[in-house]
Amino acid sequence: MMQRAIAHRRARPLALLTCALLALCTASCAEYFGGTPGMNPWHAEQLQQAGQMHSIEDFGRDIEPTLIQVRNELINENNFELRHGEDGISSQPTGDQTLYILNSPTIYFLEDNVDKVRTAFESHLIPLGFTVTVDEQMTDNEGKLTWIIAREPHLRD
Repeated sequence: MMQRAIAHRRARPLALLTCALLALCTASCAEYFGGTPGMNPWHAEQLQQAGQMHSIEDFGRDIEPTLIQVRNELINENNFELRHGEDGISSQPTGDQTLYILNSPTIYFLEDNVDKVRTAFESHLIPLGFTVTVDEQMTDNEGKLTWIIAREPHLRD
């Protein structure tokens, strides 16, 4: 019984030391990742990424009108398939600031003329920093399905 009590007394300072070291490491990580003392490391990373993104003015002036132009060139009532997701703006408290995120849907459509889609994406979206990937797959009916995917730019030039 006496040995167990001594072991518990020795374990308490060790547990307190472990908690103190954990708290110290957690607090110091915020400065290491570019944040201010007391800021979560992922908030510091989000702020760093936000500083590299296009401004809302850039989006309204350059990106949105081009997206609408490409949509109007390629999508019509005959080839529209699916709209997945909603438009909206969400906010994310990040440290002592608030980040705003523009959410937009993914639009699926069918087009037999692959070159038409590829040309529209390459001529309008690549100059704005979009990445365009092409993935060709064989279908069950011995046909070929080509996915052409444009992903939005995240970083400024």
